[in-house]
Amino acid sequence: MKIIGMVIADDNGFVPVENFAKSMGAVEYTYNSDKTLEFKIDDKTVICTLCGIGKVNAANSAAALIYGKGVDCIINFGLSGAISKLRKGELAVGVKYVEHDFDLTPIGYKPGIKPQEKSVYTPDKTLYDAVQKASGGMTDAVLVSGDMFVSDRNKKQFLVENFGANACDMESAAIASVCNKADVPFISFRSISDDADDSAVETYTAQNDKKQADMSEIAFAAVKML
Repeated sequence: MKIIGMVIADDNGFVPVENFAKSMGAVEYTYNSDKTLEFKIDDKTVICTLCGIGKVNAANSAAALIYGKGVDCIINFGLSGAISKLRKGELAVGVKYVEHDFDLTPIGYKPGIKPQEKSVYTPDKTLYDAVQKASGGMTDAVLVSGDMFVSDRNKKQFLVENFGANACDMESAAIASVCNKADVPFISFRSISDDADDSAVETYTAQNDKKQADMSEIAFAAVKML
């Protein structure tokens, strides 16, 4: 893997990436309407994009990196809400990614199922091993994605019952879907910002202000191992 793509959704998550990239002499430009940083780590080219929040933004950015920049893999990280078996501040790496808001239940399908195509995605083993080694070990998690901020206990129960969800976000499964179709290795790992309940908004804001430096350090350490 010589060209590494990184897709980051929000400004605060991008701050530590930008700081590191600029220390490495990064070139900054706009690509596919995304703020983009390109630089070298050893013999690898790293291309980081600030895609914006949500599934469409994330999928658009991932596709642009794959088909326009020829990246060999994509790494994603950010904040997620805890659904089950995870606690605020914990780091979790996705071992399954599902779009929880894909809903054809009125015509007989189970939640999240896409007719005649893959609906549950898994990470690349090489990327998974690198991220686990770089972090010292994260908790394996089922990450579910949808274009909504989950802050309702009933919704949490639905996600557990239908997907076995451990955490929810708004990007990972969408990127996983794009990478699956393109046969490009993918990994997403997440810092748990809140409990996806009535306190979620306040807690998420507090965690987001920390600028997620630890996740960017893990990502760049993993890149060196690829």
